[in-house]
Amino acid sequence: MDRRIFLQSTSLAAVSLARLAYGQTASAINVTERLEAIRQQYGIPGIAAAAVKGDSIVAEGVAGIRCVGLDEKIALDDRFAMASCTKRMTAAMVARVIDSGRLSFDTTLAEALPNMQMRDEYSSVTAAQILTFQGGIRPYLNMVDFNAPALQNLQGSPHEQREQFVRYVLQEEPVTKPGTDRHYSNASYAVVALMAEQRTGKSWEELIKAEVFQPLGMATAGVGRPRSKERPHEPAMHNKTETGYEPELEERMNERIATRPAGAAHCSIRDFAKFAIYELNAARGKNVLLTPEAAKRWQELSQARAAPLLYPKGMKGKAGGKKKAPDRPAPDPTARVAFFGGSNAVSSGCLGWPEENIAVVAAINAGFANEAIQAAHRAMKEIARG
Repeated sequence: MDRRIFLQSTSLAAVSLARLAYGQTASAINVTERLEAIRQQYGIPGIAAAAVKGDSIVAEGVAGIRCVGLDEKIALDDRFAMASCTKRMTAAMVARVIDSGRLSFDTTLAEALPNMQMRDEYSSVTAAQILTFQGGIRPYLNMVDFNAPALQNLQGSPHEQREQFVRYVLQEEPVTKPGTDRHYSNASYAVVALMAEQRTGKSWEELIKAEVFQPLGMATAGVGRPRSKERPHEPAMHNKTETGYEPELEERMNERIATRPAGAAHCSIRDFAKFAIYELNAARGKNVLLTPEAAKRWQELSQARAAPLLYPKGMKGKAGGKKKAPDRPAPDPTARVAFFGGSNAVSSGCLGWPEENIAVVAAINAGFANEAIQAAHRAMKEIARG
């Protein structure tokens, strides 16, 4: 190469890198300031958020602490519980199993689970109906739902516990006639995960890693609680009380393994952003995990599912010792890629605008923080727009 051209190219590259570094620094400061303001406004322990444009993360940041009572600052690679955003990841996994020919969107429960007794109403319910909450399956949104004696001592591997749970659920009376109304349900995703497990011979825990986390490069993604004996420095989960937030007590940390497919994934905000990039591209007709035929069918189902379930209502938990349904302010009506997860002790969410090629994600290590999630979404969208 001509030395002059080489030096010119090097100089331009240096300028570009300097501009990029400056832009990233300015953006990082802006994100941190915005998130800290949100954290203080809503009194939450810690928050992480990111924005993507196309295939790139254009802004990211964190604020706050990992655990109330401890001086541990949130870091960018910290793992946050994804709560019900896990459902969207499970759906991507099921779609991959379908794309491989081992299942179909039209496979019925009777076909996928031939040796399981179930009520007649469920026998013709399809995988597509379960994925879109049209199976009539009971919700299982709070601890009260799990009080049945048959669900107190589930035994064996995660797959075996899931099978025991689903066997019980499919003997219950449907909440509505299957195939009609949509009813948000954690149990639905345990059921559809079991369908995939039966057809593949692998557990949901294995499938979600092999079919979603690994292909998308989500290196920090896993299942179960982020903070554990093996990972003592990850963000803790916090319950909302009348006086603020408190870390979830160990005696209340028994994990419901059977319903992991509905809400037990965790990952860093960067890896959550990678999943948002996947969703954004899929909405724009570039689904990197599925063949065009499977992607088209899943996108049609996704659009039907998303509309009534953005910031879904009806989830209950405890606040100050009393049952309380969290407020669900109206979401951004322009968002076309949307899924939200919230529970007693964590909050997370993603929104996307395919026409602008923008998506945003946020995660909080505390429950009933939906307004804070939405504030973070708005802030990240503004930053992404520049």
